[in-house]
Amino acid sequence: MIRKFSWIILFCTALLIIAACNISFDKRKWTEMNDPSLPLPSREKMLKELITNHKLVGLKYDQLIGILSTPDYSDSISLGYNIIIHWDGIDPDHVKTLNFTLSKDSIITGFKVEEWTK
Repeated sequence: MIRKFSWIILFCTALLIIAACNISFDKRKWTEMNDPSLPLPSREKMLKELITNHKLVGLKYDQLIGILSTPDYSDSISLGYNIIIHWDGIDPDHVKTLNFTLSKDSIITGFKVEEWTK
């Protein structure tokens, strides 16, 4: 009986930990940023839910901006959002970004999450 109870507690604890790692996308929390070089941890927690449950490919540029707000960087064929930037002194040593590609008609044709560590 005690062994069965221990498994139930372990299972519930694991579910709580998993649930705490991901949160639903919230535009207000996504756009909160005091410094563009320091994205808030909430972006990383929302990322999986955003790319899994929201249709992003096929949106027009203006529609994407309506959802995610102004990108952290952009050019004529791509745009991106900083998810994580960890600084080691004056240089970043861990960066994670959400990058989108655009067609000539400003339609989102794809996206990918890119991450590197120094």
